[in-house]
Amino acid sequence: MKDIIGNLIVELSQFACWVYHQIYVQGKTSEILLSEHPEAGDLIRIMSEIFAEMMKDDEEETTQP
Repeated sequence: MKDIIGNLIVELSQFACWVYHQIYVQGKTSEILLSEHPEAGDLIRIMSEIFAEMMKDDEEETTQP
C-alpha cells in the first residue's frame, strides 16, 4: 500500500508540473489542454484552478504595502 501511495504522489506531482508548464510557460489555456487531453479533464481543471488561486494569492501579497 505504501508503494501505491508513493507512486500516486509521484505521478500527480509530475502531472502538476506538466500542467503548470503548459499553461504558464507554453502559454496554453486550460481550454486548449482540455480539448487536447479530454481523458484528463478533471485533473486539468483541478490543477488549473489551484495554480490560478496560488497566482492570485501571490499577486495580492506583492501588491500590498
